[in-house]
Amino acid sequence: MDFIKRLSPNKDFVAEVEKVNSLIRYDAYLNEYRIHHLFLEYLTQKQTMLTEDEKRGVYVEAAYWCADNNHKMDAINYCEKAGDYEKIIEIVRTFQMMLPNNTALNLLEIFKRIPQDVYEKSHSLCLLHTWLLVNLGRFGEVIAELKTIVQKLEALPLSPFSCRILSGAYNNLGFTHYFNCLYDDTYDFGTYFEKSAYYNSLSERVVEKESPNCPPASLSVGPYACRVSSPAKGLIEKFTEAVAASIPHVSHTMTGRTFSFHGLDDLIKAEVAYFKSDVQSCEKFAWQSLYKAQEKGQYEIENRALFFLLRVALATGSTSQTQELLEQLELQRDRTDYADRYTIYDIVTGWYYITIKQTKHVAGWLKNGFDTSGVNFLMQGMENIVKAKYYLLEKRYSALLAFLKSQEKEYGLGAFLFGKIGTKMLEAVCRYRLKEKEESMRALEAAYWLAFPNGLDMIFIEQGNDMRTLTHFAMKNKFSLNIGIHGPWLNRIHKKSAAYAKKLAYAVSEY
Repeated sequence: MDFIKRLSPNKDFVAEVEKVNSLIRYDAYLNEYRIHHLFLEYLTQKQTMLTEDEKRGVYVEAAYWCADNNHKMDAINYCEKAGDYEKIIEIVRTFQMMLPNNTALNLLEIFKRIPQDVYEKSHSLCLLHTWLLVNLGRFGEVIAELKTIVQKLEALPLSPFSCRILSGAYNNLGFTHYFNCLYDDTYDFGTYFEKSAYYNSLSERVVEKESPNCPPASLSVGPYACRVSSPAKGLIEKFTEAVAASIPHVSHTMTGRTFSFHGLDDLIKAEVAYFKSDVQSCEKFAWQSLYKAQEKGQYEIENRALFFLLRVALATGSTSQTQELLEQLELQRDRTDYADRYTIYDIVTGWYYITIKQTKHVAGWLKNGFDTSGVNFLMQGMENIVKAKYYLLEKRYSALLAFLKSQEKEYGLGAFLFGKIGTKMLEAVCRYRLKEKEESMRALEAAYWLAFPNGLDMIFIEQGNDMRTLTHFAMKNKFSLNIGIHGPWLNRIHKKSAAYAKKLAYAVSEY
């Protein structure tokens, strides 16, 4: 109603409209006017009576009203009709950095329709276009577009404006290479962030005064903080060093939002230490990560640090600490500027409740099938780890095996080293329970050789009683089935998984 009043030529207009109540009626519940489809069709035919300026005036009003009322996609659609591309840039800058898949695709279609001459005049529009491509994983296109912008601007005399664009271009290049390192094992993204910081220092822009409506840019971690795919020794350390070196440079995006890796390097160290079964180091790095993340509003890094502290508490039998950590996770749900707070809370607590076999407390959507997630596919996967764990607990082995096979694709859990090991480990457990014991040993052997170079034992130990059973079978049939796993490793994991199972049983009884 307030938008109709905004468009009304005079105060009596709304009253006149309401007299035609057989064709137009006001729905108080929705606060909207409903128009009969035949009358709407009639009005549409009469639009030829309007001038282009009159039409554009309505679209501009609609765009600004929608923007003011948080209907961002509608606002962008009206801006396109009005040809107001600067307003499109302004609105897109208020979006979260990692967009849901459908939103990124819809925006990209709109950006495709923007005339080429507009792109040639607006480098900001080009940068936003490349960020949409980053969201969709089209890294090759992003790198080609950004290098064209960089070469063009660096060939000209520098100005504060060109330095601002160059800072944004190198920042986007940094994040593109950060995401892409999972596929090319190249960890040079820090050099791009360094260049971005250099040009930012020459741009004379005051970040704090820009884009007051922008949400905080909190880094999405994805299923694993460590974006390493190969089991080759030394790559995990190389990646961690590259992230640590980037942190001083990753300060601002082109939207004027503080965007930080703060706490990410310690989170990676905590994650790696945990999977190496070094729970003491994991706890140390997780607390360091948590406090650094809190300082810079990096909610998902903070949440993931709490997640590893929760896993440490279960692995060490610290049930009192478990309750404190769950309470801290609940506090995150009160932070209204954390867009994904409910989803991430469901995922982390879902993992915990499935582990202690209290599935009645698990969010319903995590018990559903492995449907396509609306989360950006570069960042999704954490929920699939939990769903897989639930399927195993519910003995839905065939469905789980089919899912594990699907995770070998480019953006699945199997793209990550830890995910490769975890999916093979789950396959081994599934097949053993299905009495496919030889196939189970082949999957266990594949997981072992992926984990062995970096000593990633905890992925096996966390399977508890299942792992104790598998290692016992493997030790008994090592020669008859030609199982290529070192005997001392099998013996060690057998003992540690048995100890983990006892502590977990204690946690269940205490709960």
